[in-house]
Amino acid sequence: MEEILFNIACSLGKSQEQIREINLYREGDVTSIGQTLENCTVRDMWKQCQEGSEFTIRKQAVKEFNKENKLRKREKLSNTITTGGSTGTDFCGPAVMGQGFVTSEEIEVDSTGLMQNCSPLSYKVPNIRSIPRKFNVTILKNHDYKTIVYSSKGIGEPPFLLSLSVLMAIKDAVQSARSQVGLTGHFQLNCPATVQKIQAMCGNQLQAMMGTSQ
Repeated sequence: MEEILFNIACSLGKSQEQIREINLYREGDVTSIGQTLENCTVRDMWKQCQEGSEFTIRKQAVKEFNKENKLRKREKLSNTITTGGSTGTDFCGPAVMGQGFVTSEEIEVDSTGLMQNCSPLSYKVPNIRSIPRKFNVTILKNHDYKTIVYSSKGIGEPPFLLSLSVLMAIKDAVQSARSQVGLTGHFQLNCPATVQKIQAMCGNQLQAMMGTSQ
């Protein structure tokens, strides 16, 4: 689904956030599994996240940075994930696990199907250095979930899946790098988005510049 949204955004010349916001669930919507949504708070959470993170201001700052830097790119992306009937909120442990899943945990197998990188030295999992220095978590307030025991909020899959925003932010940054050498439109960058894959998707600009300097 994230790839579909990214493709639509590329085709229409719009940001991923614009496409997502248009398609956010509303109260009373029926999901793909036939569940009618009650107490649907996803739009409230989206608004709170946008305002609390000063998203628009920081997104513009990222655009200015990307214009001024050819080899270094940044990106900021807002995302929401729905699992079953509960919409997720972003918590540190699962989020960092997901970050590793979409950026570094690439499985390598041989011709017989055996995993080749099955040790801590070759299979790169997140560690303490992978955690962002600033990691803000807020919980939606003043909403009474009457259908759940003591209005509890279950978490597990949602924070992990929200790490897809890391992958999509990388794709936005790669798109910015591609545009500066005339590469436009949709491109395929599957997770994990390793350094090697990112470099290739950027059009190998680093090698070109190094070759020119030599």
